[in-house]
Amino acid sequence: MRGLALVVVVAACGGEAGVLLDVKTGDPSITSVEVFVAQSQTSSRMGMPPANSTKATQGTVYDTIDHTVASVGGDGRVRVLLQRGDVTDVPAILVLGLDANGAAKSYAVVTDPNGNINLPATHEVQLVVQLDPVTPTTIATARMPGGNGVRIARWSAESRGSDDVKGPCVALLEDASSTSVTGTFFGPQDDNDCDAAQPECDDAWYLRVKQAGKCATNMAPNVDTMDACRLGDSAACRDNVPSSMDSCVPQVLPAPVCVPAPICDQCSDLDPNCVAQNLLADSTLHIDCVVDAHTENTSNTTLCANRVVQLPLGNLFGSGYSCTGSSTFVNPMSPTTATMPDMPLASGAGPRVTFMCHQLQFVIDIADPALSQITNNMDTQGVILMGVGVPNMPATIRELVLPITVHTNMLGSATCNTSGMKCSLVPDQGMSPPDPIWHCSGT
Repeated sequence: MRGLALVVVVAACGGEAGVLLDVKTGDPSITSVEVFVAQSQTSSRMGMPPANSTKATQGTVYDTIDHTVASVGGDGRVRVLLQRGDVTDVPAILVLGLDANGAAKSYAVVTDPNGNINLPATHEVQLVVQLDPVTPTTIATARMPGGNGVRIARWSAESRGSDDVKGPCVALLEDASSTSVTGTFFGPQDDNDCDAAQPECDDAWYLRVKQAGKCATNMAPNVDTMDACRLGDSAACRDNVPSSMDSCVPQVLPAPVCVPAPICDQCSDLDPNCVAQNLLADSTLHIDCVVDAHTENTSNTTLCANRVVQLPLGNLFGSGYSCTGSSTFVNPMSPTTATMPDMPLASGAGPRVTFMCHQLQFVIDIADPALSQITNNMDTQGVILMGVGVPNMPATIRELVLPITVHTNMLGSATCNTSGMKCSLVPDQGMSPPDPIWHCSGT
């Protein structure tokens, strides 16, 4: 069986099926080009060396299925043909421009915004790749904010977590803010973190030592929740220790807690940054609301009072299931993960949220408009914790965590109209069929 083929093309003759990368280096000091082809995305964070690190770096992690190095031609270009085998598409391709010493001076991460890159079987597709500058750095300094542009660090199992300019584990990092960095990572298919651990506690965390704690899983399904992503508890695990293989046992009592699928796909260890990033992403299943606000007496801007909207969800519930309880905007994992800010709309003096069985009913009720002033029209994000179950059957009760985004529609001095609030359920943008979170409600 053949996964795919990487063919270095000496002259562009055409007629071959596949994806032809036409790499234009644009720098005479670059003498060769290194290409890494990913098979899949395996994580949304990487625990970089050294061993026993307690904090991961956020960013996409890809496992590399194939790799090649090619010399730059006299025209400053390299052509590499990717041909399909058992692999028919790939999520990303990393291209590095190397100097005579093998150090990376430029890079490109090739992706398709519409999905995976298809490897055609009957014709050739040419992709022109322009390389951007990248700064080599050390593992020790790569994650420190304040760097200049994109920097690259590499390591290998042979280097035991130390810098290796030719290592198969590649980290491309840049500042996400003044206090944090984010990255894109490529690592070997059988050892994403290049720690050579057997067995692996976590293949996207160098020599992981994980304490017992909360987790998320869609495995070990039961008849009630099927493959819905659920919160649970995990035992401690440690790379290279067979008796501590990582596992997650879903919570059963007092009730299962189901969360959107991306939490299981990307944040199974409930890393707080990962949870916040994926739970509140626009692409994740969520409720989207727009509420009106207007200015009174040319000074105070408040939400329009006494607004009600119903969002029917009965068709997503199983037979006999209904809402059994609810809360306002909350942090669903508290206190098991870092606190997410409470939403302003959850304040006791301001708007509050109530539910009806088989319907999600939002009620804005402002007793004192002066206590609910709006100072900007920024979106407000959080989550709603909704209890569902079959009445008089406690064993069927479970809780669903539903993200919500509230937009404020600033009316200026215009009078509040009769609508004032609109809400809709936005499905997960990356899933078909729908997010299995609804399997938690008896479907």
